Amino acid sequence: MKFKYVVVGAGLAGITIAERIATQLHEKVLIIEKRPQIGGNVYDEYNDAGILIQKYGPHTFHTNDKEVFDYVCQYCDWHEYQHRVMSYVNGNFVPMPISLETINQLYNMNLSEDGMDAFIESRKIKIDEIKTSEDVVLSQGGQDIYEKFFKYFTIKQWGVSPAELESIKFIFETHDCESYQPVASTRWPMDYDYTRITEFKKLTDQKNDKTTILKEIPCDGEEPFYTFPTAEWKALAQQYRDLATQEENVIFLVGDWQSTSTMTWMMLFGVH
Repeated sequence: MKFKYVVVGAGLAGITIAERIATQLHEKVLIIEKRPQIGGNVYDEYNDAGILIQKYGPHTFHTNDKEVFDYVCQYCDWHEYQHRVMSYVNGNFVPMPISLETINQLYNMNLSEDGMDAFIESRKIKIDEIKTSEDVVLSQGGQDIYEKFFKYFTIKQWGVSPAELESIKFIFETHDCESYQPVASTRWPMDYDYTRITEFKKLTDQKNDKTTILKEIPCDGEEPFYTFPTAEWKALAQQYRDLATQEENVIFLVGDWQSTSTMTWMMLFGVH
């Protein structure tokens, strides 16, 4: 059988364009996917304990585009979820991104908003020229915040050389308890091999006597999950873009990067 349209990859982009072609253009579409399931990294399934897990790590839907929201609403019902993240620092869970509550818990203080601003201001390190993500945190949060929340997390996440591509090893564990941690997602910047733990029941609000968690451990691997935006990889992406312009009747999806400094600042202090 011949197909006028062929889609390579059954991730969100692939299955969406395939649906549009089938329903709007009324054409048959061939979808090619190397994995045994569709949905890309957002694929989920029930494990042996009857808990809905996400095989390729946690993904939650969010958008401020009404057209996108209305489109997705055609195919699903919604479970409301408010994303909260905590970081395990000095033997305690503290809220992330860094807030007044974080500072008060971490330093055993009772500051007001103005007091927190003054406290952070007193710890900032003057850096004449911001060149790295470390410079961003040091200049805006100081040495202690840098070391507690960023330095060792980055070393674990990106390895000794941040220029090397990192993959993720997923460790699933099912425990005989109803709750494992205070929120669905916790970050572990120090002391442990893993960088994040996800408890799936707290994402889906499932009721089960057991609970399943996912530990993410940075490692070397063939398939990247987090790529470090180096000049080498940006240049490689541009080569793909250049090759794509030479093809006729082919549409490519090529990812883009945000600067590491920007990502780090947003992650730590919640600035958008």
